[in-house]
Amino acid sequence: MASEIIVSPGPGNPIQDAINTASDYDTIRVLPGMYTGPIVIDKMIQLLGAQAGIDARTRSGTPSIESIITGTSGVGLV
Repeated sequence: MASEIIVSPGPGNPIQDAINTASDYDTIRVLPGMYTGPIVIDKMIQLLGAQAGIDARTRSGTPSIESIITGTSGVGLV
């Protein structure tokens, strides 16, 4: 059965820690805040930001209510 993991800003790389802990088909919900990357997703998970499911055309873009991941570079694997 899939689980839901909640991530909040903190020291280290809490998103990567959650990914490492997650199993396939789990959902990781990232609370508002600034997070540092990079992150590597090597399993089938859902990674949802603070405003997931809210229409981007009408939602507030205020950084205090967004989940923001900063990193140096990115490589995508399909």
